[in-house]
Amino acid sequence: MQVVFTDLDGTLIDFHDYSYDKSEAALRRLKENSIPVIFNTGKTPAENFYYREKLGIADPFITENGSAIYIPEGYFDFEFDYSLRKDGFLVIELGAGYGRIISALNSINSAEGWSIRGRSAMSVDEVARDAGMPAELARLARMREYSESFRFGGDTGNLSEAAAGFSMKIIHGGKYLNLVGEGADKGRAALRLLELYRKIYPGIRSVGIGDSSNDIPLLEAVDLPVLVSTERVLLPGARLTGAEGPEGFSEAVERFILPGS
Repeated sequence: MQVVFTDLDGTLIDFHDYSYDKSEAALRRLKENSIPVIFNTGKTPAENFYYREKLGIADPFITENGSAIYIPEGYFDFEFDYSLRKDGFLVIELGAGYGRIISALNSINSAEGWSIRGRSAMSVDEVARDAGMPAELARLARMREYSESFRFGGDTGNLSEAAAGFSMKIIHGGKYLNLVGEGADKGRAALRLLELYRKIYPGIRSVGIGDSSNDIPLLEAVDLPVLVSTERVLLPGARLTGAEGPEGFSEAVERFILPGS
């Protein structure tokens, strides 16, 4: 039994135009082989719902850089601890709620004299133009629950130090920085979910697929780490694909997950 944890932007989804047509065939093969596909991404729950529906994925997902794990009710046939029940999901929260995130960001701005402006303070049109995404996706990207995404032109070391003073941390995304609670972690979230899978499948093999440094915690937590990268060795021992983006994701499935099947 295998389970696949995958990033979205730059991995399953094209980093530039947000398309996923080149990864659909590989996803179909994973589903045909009953291999769970777990989105483990910086995207909001609303964005995860969107892509789960578009791609026909019914498995749990990990949202906003490891801030929370969403598990469909009834997915596991045993009881486990969770934080809240929401929209047909049992949610395990690891990070801080959005109210605390924004309060910390406002305090940091005030204390440091900065003027960081997050996505939630931008209109849908502003987010769409800034991120180069359709308005529909921009609306979902603003619906943050555990983090705030923003651009910052100053010293990120100073920013990280300021965030730590509020029990927060900075995670570098592809195009943005993200302020999250100190408990948010893609690897920690993956391990928590793997604990549940192992109650059913003790010998389950975990695969992680990502494309950038913010995926390292996930890749360090799994049995088989795969970097969708043609040159950057961000993690010793990780397998590298010969293509990037969705093509790299598909290559990872063909070479490392379902070879010869």
